[in-house]
Amino acid sequence: EEFNQEHRRDFVRFCWAQERLPASDAEFERTKTRFQIKASVRSGNPDSILPTADTCFFNLSLPAYSSYEIMKTKVLYAIEQVTTMDKDEGMDVEG
Repeated sequence: EEFNQEHRRDFVRFCWAQERLPASDAEFERTKTRFQIKASVRSGNPDSILPTADTCFFNLSLPAYSSYEIMKTKVLYAIEQVTTMDKDEGMDVEG
C-alpha cells in the first residue's frame, strides 16, 4: 500500500517484464500466473545486495535484509533504475 501507481507498475515490470497484471481472477487462472518471493542465494552482506527477478517466472529474489526500511529502499531503487531485462544494462549499481 506504500507504493504509488507508478511504483506498482515499475514493480510488475521489474518482476515480470509486463506493463500490468491480468485484469481478473479468471485471467490469472487461465494464464496460470502466480507471483513468488524467493530467498536470494547471493553471498555477502544482504544489506548491500539489490533484489533480483526471474521475469519469465514472475519471481522476486530478496536478500535477508536487516530491516523493512532497507528492503523498501533497495526494492524502490531496483524498480526505479532498471530499464531493461538484460542484467548487464540499464542499471547503475554504484548508487
